[in-house]
Amino acid sequence: MFLLIFFYTKKLNKNHMRTNINFLILFTFSIFIIGCSPKKEEPKQPEKEIYTDLKEGDIFEISGRLICAHCFVLNKDNIEIDHQLPREGFVKDCAITCAKQNYPIAILLDSPVDRTSLWVIRTAGDIFADYMTKTLTVKGEYVYSGLIEPTSLKVKIGDEWKSLKLKKFEMVM
Repeated sequence: MFLLIFFYTKKLNKNHMRTNINFLILFTFSIFIIGCSPKKEEPKQPEKEIYTDLKEGDIFEISGRLICAHCFVLNKDNIEIDHQLPREGFVKDCAITCAKQNYPIAILLDSPVDRTSLWVIRTAGDIFADYMTKTLTVKGEYVYSGLIEPTSLKVKIGDEWKSLKLKKFEMVM
């Protein structure tokens, strides 16, 4: 840059050279001032609580997409209502059917909690039949990584949150 200034100013007569040098000094100084001025920071959004080192009995809250855990394990693309299964092929409304039959229902998280992105909800699956693939927030007790015993459930429908009534799951043998 200095070489360009030197060659450019050498071609001009002395009066022009003084004007150009004064201009360059002023220009350089103003660039320095602009570069050193404090940046305006955007206000930070409150971050979700990050849970690490959860232990049995700890209460925590997670939010994510409501899916059928059984079908997700068979095919990681099964996060919508219709599923592609290995033996059956394409199954329409599979997630709803699975929920009504009390298959394990889970939340698929955007970012892992306790190194796990898939959390099975320990409750009867049929309460979720009308809400599959919606966003669900679960507050509950940590059983182990990937399993939560819910104390409250809220599903997002449009812009509104609806509380769901918990239903005890009874295992039939």
